[in-house]
Amino acid sequence: DIFDSQMQYLISHGYRTIKAEELINAILSHQNLGKVAVVTLDDGYDDVYTNAFQTAKKYGVILNLMISTGLLNNPGFMTWDQVREITGAGNGVYNHTWSHFSLNAGSDNKVTSEIMTAKQQLDSNLGGNDNIFTYPYGSYSDRVVSILKSHGFIGAFSTVPGDSECEGNIMYLYRTRVGNAPLSSYGVY
Repeated sequence: DIFDSQMQYLISHGYRTIKAEELINAILSHQNLGKVAVVTLDDGYDDVYTNAFQTAKKYGVILNLMISTGLLNNPGFMTWDQVREITGAGNGVYNHTWSHFSLNAGSDNKVTSEIMTAKQQLDSNLGGNDNIFTYPYGSYSDRVVSILKSHGFIGAFSTVPGDSECEGNIMYLYRTRVGNAPLSSYGVY
């Protein structure tokens, strides 16, 4: 019910929801998108399919799923078939590592393995070119950014709160965590 009210608020207040790549491409081309929101849902929990996806269809909201591919097909998480259904409806799915590993804690080989295993699984299961990333736990560093860039990633999402995006932070884009709180918690009535 809370997610429903949040999505209803966005749509009734004139926001247009977009995919992550539309935001990143607009930043890189210095294009003004107007009143937009990028709705991101991390990890791949099964309630994304059973609840959030249904609400998104109700309001015509585009979802951006940040998926740790190794978690899929496990209890409490979505299946690849569910993810394919969500993407088939026009939503985005992006790399969030294979195991949801905190990248700053790993060697270059471990970081590369986490990123590229997920990339390969996303590409083989969903097709296309996955070049957008989301840091598990918001954990990033210059070293991790360098590894991402060396593998063709053009943008990445952090957990740093904020709503002003620019090319200077394209590899650690801000996100404001909304979570499971009523609109009144954010001063919205």
